[in-house]
Amino acid sequence: MDTLYPTAPVKPLPLVKGEDVDVTITYKPLLVDEDGEPILDEANKKQYIEADWPEGYTLELIVERSAKDGDEARGEAVITGSKARMRIDHLEVDKAKPDQLWRIVRTDTLDDDLDKVILQGKTKRYDGIANR
Repeated sequence: MDTLYPTAPVKPLPLVKGEDVDVTITYKPLLVDEDGEPILDEANKKQYIEADWPEGYTLELIVERSAKDGDEARGEAVITGSKARMRIDHLEVDKAKPDQLWRIVRTDTLDDDLDKVILQGKTKRYDGIANR
């Protein structure tokens, strides 16, 4: 079923006891012409080009540690040019149960603090920890 508007891609977030979560997202906007139409390559596919993150954007990685409201680990991004790096110390994510929700939220501080989830999914443990 189609959604009313596009949603963020879904990916598993790997967790390993004793390992920090360290995620870098590269900004690659859609390449468009002066009318806002996508510029297609020779294979008729949309093109994306690496560029600096727009002024006013902030990003935050949020990992839910359990189903309890507010039990989250958070890492704000350090943005340098086209790269946004988010890190959460392993002492915070070691507590996360398997199959918990996670997301990266982009906030546009120049547009009334509009939040947009740009990547999401569930945690996946790779350390043998099943259910705690």
